[in-house]
Formats: sequence, structure tokens, C-alpha cells
Amino acid sequence: MIRRTLSFLTLSLFCIAAIGVPTISYAQDAAVQTRIKDRLPQMDALLSAGLVGENNEGFVTSRGALNPEQQKTLSAENADRAAVYTAIAQKTGQPAPVIGKQRAEQIRQRAVKGVWLQGPDGKWYQK
Repeated sequence: MIRRTLSFLTLSLFCIAAIGVPTISYAQDAAVQTRIKDRLPQMDALLSAGLVGENNEGFVTSRGALNPEQQKTLSAENADRAAVYTAIAQKTGQPAPVIGKQRAEQIRQRAVKGVWLQGPDGKWYQK
């Protein structure tokens, strides 16, 4: 299921909470976890329909015309992913873009058939 591609973000948030990142409070962590979880059905639908794809930086990119609600979902997902990557980066000492690219590779490996992915070379393909 496409939900597996997003489960890493939720798992990462639990790890952040467990090890403690000073720049993200427990309340913020819980709020991000809840938002990502609540958004899974909408993200699954967008990915399944091919309206969005997973880019090579760990974010979701529009692959077609989105209505305002779909665009809002996409923007919210990317904002929460950025928060997760920043929190992990601050804990590990790696830059957030590096964390995002590492996550993109994990997404490519775990993605289910039909999901649009952007390879490291920038070319899009459907798994």
C-alpha cells in the first residue's frame, strides 16, 4: 500500500520524541504525527491517481492540475516533512536537504507499483 511510503515519517517522529530534539517540542511532535496520519487517505488518493509523485528531495510534487483542496493537502504534507527532516538534521548534524534525499531513496525502494518517482538524475518514472 502507498501508506508504507509515508510510514517512515511517522516512525521518525516517534524516534525524535524518544531521543529528544530540543528544537521540536513534544506538543509540536504530536501535532505533526497526527497531521501526517490524518492526511494519509488523501495522500494515498493523490499518489494512486498519479496527480502527485515523490521527488528526489523527499517531498511530494504535483504532476498535474490540482484543485485548491488537493494543493492544500500537498503543501501541508511538504511542510510537515520539512519539519521532520529539520528535526532529524538538528539531531544528527546533517543538513536537512541530505536527510530529504536519503528519505527519497528509501521512498523509491519501498514504493508500490504505480507511484510516480523522481530518480536522482531528475527523471520521472512510474514504478
